[in-house]
Amino acid sequence: MSEREDFPTDRALAAAREEQRSLSTHVAYPGRVQSYDAATQTADVVPLIRQQVPQPDGSYELEELPVLPSVPVIFPRVVGFFLAFQLRAGDTVQLLCNTSAIGHWRVGDGGVCDPGDLRRQHLAHAVAIPGLYTRGRALAHA
Repeated sequence: MSEREDFPTDRALAAAREEQRSLSTHVAYPGRVQSYDAATQTADVVPLIRQQVPQPDGSYELEELPVLPSVPVIFPRVVGFFLAFQLRAGDTVQLLCNTSAIGHWRVGDGGVCDPGDLRRQHLAHAVAIPGLYTRGRALAHA
């Protein structure tokens, strides 16, 4: 009996790389507002779904994602009008992770720009959309 495992096959290595890539790609999460800054329309948001972390034995552990600071909150708006409301700690939002970083675009003039941060679909690229709630907290229709 050998003390070492056999070398992984090319297929096993490719599968492991693909799994790692898919686990590090973030698309959307429900989140809870920890704090909201009305002046900058940004919120510190706690993602509410744990992330799978593969373990050497093939199992998974679940870990909580970090608080995302200064997440831009998206309110419906056009050039001259917008709809906004006060968010409070505990309100829930839909977190969407942009494919590319939007920080340089947000501080610029709104034109085409370079992303600066080359990570793809990273938690740091998230925006928050208010209004996502659990079924138990659905609004009653009048």
